[in-house]
Amino acid sequence: MGHMMIRRLLCCVALAASLTSLPALDAQAAPRPKVSKLSLKSGSVNGGAVVTITGKNFTKKAKVYFGSAKAKKVVYQSKKTLVATAPKHAAGAVWVYVKTSQKSAKAKAAKFSYLTDFKGSGGAGVQVRIAAGSSLTAIGAKLVKAQVVATEAAWAKAVAAEPRATSVQAGLWQLRERLPAKKALAMLLDVKNKAVVKLTLPEGGYLADYLTLMASASGLSAAKLKAALAKPGDLGLPAWRQGSSVEGFAFPDTYYLPEAPTAGGVIRLATSQFAAVAKEVGLESGAASQQCGASACTPYQVLTVASIIEREVSRAEYRPLVARVVYNRLAQGMPLQMDSTNAYGQRMGLSGYSTYQSAGLPPTPISNPGRAALKAALAPAAGDWLYFVTVNPETGETEFNTTLEGHNASVAKYQAWCQASPAHQAVCDQLG
Repeated sequence: MGHMMIRRLLCCVALAASLTSLPALDAQAAPRPKVSKLSLKSGSVNGGAVVTITGKNFTKKAKVYFGSAKAKKVVYQSKKTLVATAPKHAAGAVWVYVKTSQKSAKAKAAKFSYLTDFKGSGGAGVQVRIAAGSSLTAIGAKLVKAQVVATEAAWAKAVAAEPRATSVQAGLWQLRERLPAKKALAMLLDVKNKAVVKLTLPEGGYLADYLTLMASASGLSAAKLKAALAKPGDLGLPAWRQGSSVEGFAFPDTYYLPEAPTAGGVIRLATSQFAAVAKEVGLESGAASQQCGASACTPYQVLTVASIIEREVSRAEYRPLVARVVYNRLAQGMPLQMDSTNAYGQRMGLSGYSTYQSAGLPPTPISNPGRAALKAALAPAAGDWLYFVTVNPETGETEFNTTLEGHNASVAKYQAWCQASPAHQAVCDQLG
């Protein structure tokens, strides 16, 4: 490799004692500037590095040269610090000139070798995506841009010495900045360094919020995901689904996205898992064992009950009890009077979800329930409860009652908790 190869800047080496090419020195001029350190702030020399020059006796008139090329920009920060932007394809020593008059100058040059390869174990973690079909040359350029390797020359040398280099796979990789090229290549040949893109959908979440999470994890636009959602026939939904809503059918879980995810593919991860879990818990076969008013429940109705449970319950042990309250109220023709259904309608801008005004279940599920909520909806606790209220929002303690009088007493407990302190009242005000 020739000595004119463009390399990235390393820290300071020996200071030159004198420069014969400089103008004559003026004995009455300001103190001679000295350079003690040069560090790369960002970029690469080949692409116009931003370099911090540390020393002393700098002035606002300082000029910086990279070899024979003048810096594109010099920012005077203090007598001890200059920040210079190198011109493209800069090479040679870094010179700092400080003019003291029209006819004289004091100067000192610091010579620096350009970095051909990084040393050590690397710096901060960084993710680099390698596109399918990328050549090794293109990969090297991308690694230099990401500051993973110092130069394309160092990468080419590492590639030439590694017979397996052509087996580098496309995908998202977890690497580190400032790696020796040989180490960077070794990491790319170890599939353990492939970045795993996880998508976590929380239990009881709204489908609208799931789409936001899917977009963030996959890099796909919300518009593409919504377009895929508008084609429910492509999502593997069960035949017993009613209407056009997909709410309730995206199973909450943690998923690992493929290399090049599609909108339909990401949504199908969740809908396929729902189908598997629904089969596991016997949703379709077991739904009719529960009564939804005067008739046996359909799988869609049980799914809706599970979605209500998920939004109403704060502690796991209460799920079967809340399920029983829902079924008991349906059996007696009572409105469910669930705040969760009202909240869903308001959030989505939909009518028909006020279970204070109408008896029966809401038109669709109001969330995407997890396995435990589905099981509770299929196997509610035995009891005559018609009411429940959380009496301690901090612990989630909830009381269940069979009469309105008992319920009112529990509500009084809740109100007393709220009034016990300003902090409690703030919690209650937030709950509404």
